[in-house]
Amino acid sequence: MKDFIDELNQPVMRSHELRDKNTVYLPSKELIRQKHGKDKQALKNELLNMELTFLKQYNELREYKEKDRHYQESSKNNSSVKR
Repeated sequence: MKDFIDELNQPVMRSHELRDKNTVYLPSKELIRQKHGKDKQALKNELLNMELTFLKQYNELREYKEKDRHYQESSKNNSSVKR
């Protein structure tokens, strides 16, 4: 059980530099395969986690785009009112 908990506490991470401001780092399929390739259940779990990560990022992007659209519309309306 301890080994299983230790494994869960060590997610597959890709190294990256802190100065990259606009880069999105996605899970590395190769690292996942290397780490969990022989354990089918762990591989399934990691792939599910990857899918959930993509879904979360997609939803966040959609929300940001919607907020930006509202902001742009508000800015446009405000500038037309000032004239």
